[in-house]
This record gives sequence, C-alpha cells and structure tokens, in this order.
Amino acid sequence: MAEAPTDELAPVAQRLLDDLDRLVPRMGASYRTAIPSYAQIDERLFETEVLRTSRAAVVIFCERVLAGQDMDAIDDSDFRWAGRRRLQMGITLEDSLHAFRLAARVVWEDITGTAGPTDGRVVATLAGLWLQYIDRISTAFAEGYVNASHEQLRRIDAQRRELVDALLAVDPADAAGLAARFGITLARRYAPVLLAGEHVTANVDAVAATLRDGGFVGHRGGGLLVLASADSLDASVLRLAARADLAIVGEPTEIGSPLRSEVTLVERLLEAAVAAGRKDSVLGLEDLFVEHLARSSDRVRDALRSRVLAPLATEDRDGTFVATLAAFLRSGSVPMTAAGLHVHANTVLYRLKRITEITGLDPRVPADAAVLLLAAEVNTDDTAAPEEQP
Repeated sequence: MAEAPTDELAPVAQRLLDDLDRLVPRMGASYRTAIPSYAQIDERLFETEVLRTSRAAVVIFCERVLAGQDMDAIDDSDFRWAGRRRLQMGITLEDSLHAFRLAARVVWEDITGTAGPTDGRVVATLAGLWLQYIDRISTAFAEGYVNASHEQLRRIDAQRRELVDALLAVDPADAAGLAARFGITLARRYAPVLLAGEHVTANVDAVAATLRDGGFVGHRGGGLLVLASADSLDASVLRLAARADLAIVGEPTEIGSPLRSEVTLVERLLEAAVAAGRKDSVLGLEDLFVEHLARSSDRVRDALRSRVLAPLATEDRDGTFVATLAAFLRSGSVPMTAAGLHVHANTVLYRLKRITEITGLDPRVPADAAVLLLAAEVNTDDTAAPEEQP
C-alpha cells in the first residue's frame, strides 16, 4: 500500500490536536490504572510533569505531520529532561517506558477511531510515523534518565567517600558537628569491614542497603570499606559477606585517628590474605597472625630476605628447599611432608638438614621455625603475581 501524501494526513492530525483536551486525560488515566507508581504521584505533580510531557509529545507529532517534516529531525531535549525528572521523582525507567507504550496505544486508538472508512492509507502511514516518533522520543527519554542516574550514582559515591573519610579524620570531640553536617546519627564505635571481590564495587548500593542497623560504606582502593556499628557488627558482617569474595573485619574502634589506624590494619590484612591465597569469606586479625606479622615492618622483611631467603636462593636454584620448607612448616611432620611431595622421608630429612646448614635455622626447633615461617610468608608475598594484588 502506497504512503498517503501529507495533505491526506493533515485532517487526521488536526483532529488529534482538536481532541487534545480529551485525549491527554485518557492517556493519564491509562498510566494510573496500569502502573502503580504513577497512581501514587501527587495530582498536581502528575499534571505538571507527566501530562505535560504527554501533551507535548502529541502536539509535536501532529505539528510535524501538518508541516510535512521528518520525525527524525525533532528537538528531543524536552524528553531528555523529562527522563531526568522521572528519576528525581523516584519512578523507575521500566515504569516510565511502560507509560510510553500506553501512550502509543491510546493515541493509536484515537487515530483509528477518527479516521474515515476509506482512510486505510492514512492510517497505515500515520502508524509508521507514530511508531518512528515514539521510538525516537522514548530513546531520548531513556538516555536522559540513564545519564541522570549515572550522575546521581557518582554524586552519591562521592558523598559516601567524603563521609567515610570524615569519620577517619574527625576529632572525636567534634563528632556532634560532623553528625550535623551530614545529617546523620553517629554510633560511639565502628568496626571497619573491607570487602574485596571481582564485582563488589558494583554492589555498593546493595551493601549500603544491608546496613539497616547503622553504618556507612564507601569505595576504598579496589574494594568497599564498610564502617559497621559496633552494636550490630555480627549481623552486619554476615549480610556483607554474601556480597563479597572476601571480608576482612577489624575491631570496633572510636572514630578519628583510632579508627583510621584500624582501617590501615584491615587493609594490610587484606593484602596478606590475597597474597596467601586465602579463600575464607570472613577473616580477622586472629586468622592472619603470621601473614600480618610478615608484613608489619619493612625492616623485618628486609632482614628476613637477607638472613634467610637470599642464602637459600643461592643454593636452591630450582626452589626445592623452599618448597620442602613450606610443606614441612604447614604440617610439622616429616612423613606428611614426604607424602605431600611424593618423596622418601629421608629426602625430606636431607633437605631440612641442608636448610639448617644454609640458614643456621633448624625448622624442627620452634624458635627457628617461627623465623622460617615468617620468611616463607615474605617469599610468598614477593613471588605473588601482580594481578593477584587487591
């Protein structure tokens, strides 16, 4: 069927314009009936925001039909702005696009109802133009909504980071002023919980929602730092652990410099856990004593490298001694070490003897084993692949 010329489309478009005062309320009624969130909008706001956009959509369409103008060349800035406003009103994008589909149907019903019995070409042509137009303005609306959503998320993330940083820097005597500044209620103490994982930062809103007992969250490095209220720590950690591959938990601490020091400790514990390949979902200092001690002092680490690791590296080109030492330190048993390495027990004893000769430290003596255990942890950290770091 050939397209109808503009002069045949004009009467139907004009009838739509003439019927606007009846058509727009019908559109609004369809939104409120089918979409619960639209039914809850205040009447005045519904009139000035929702129906205003609906009226503008029909007017622009009809005016372009009357002028014979292309539907792709419209100025869609008003619809982009409408998308931003729906976000501000708390309406979901899904509900908003549902309203566009309803609008398309109501207008289409009006077109077919006002067309005459011989207006088949007119209806077909207007159908194509109307669908093209609705697709264009709903796309602009969605882009405005999404862009505003991204801006809102960036603003919220910045506010969260600012609040967390303030809690780590504030003088406890100024806590009341900080609470007033951010409009929040502060607990006496907070426990830092550092969450790490491939997708954890994308879950920041879900993490924030779990803190219903009080607490704050912000981005920290490649993860999320949660300051959980000491009174709800146990419940918070259980909920938060489900949102991360690894959660490192610190002790409840007063805000300001004490809390900042505890956060630093938690960050070091996370580095230690990742380097050690720990897969436990929730860890604290008591789970990472050795890992933490091996990283608590650069001077100690350097001493362990020169005292233990460097001499071993000189005599242990293929890493056999280091691997045997690590296996023995995990079990403390020569037979278990031999079984794990698939060698004879005498081979293990020989290697332990050579380690003692090279380093002057006997893995079977507890005091020496403690030093060798820390050295092995430093070696694990030094040889960890860069991509394994948090």
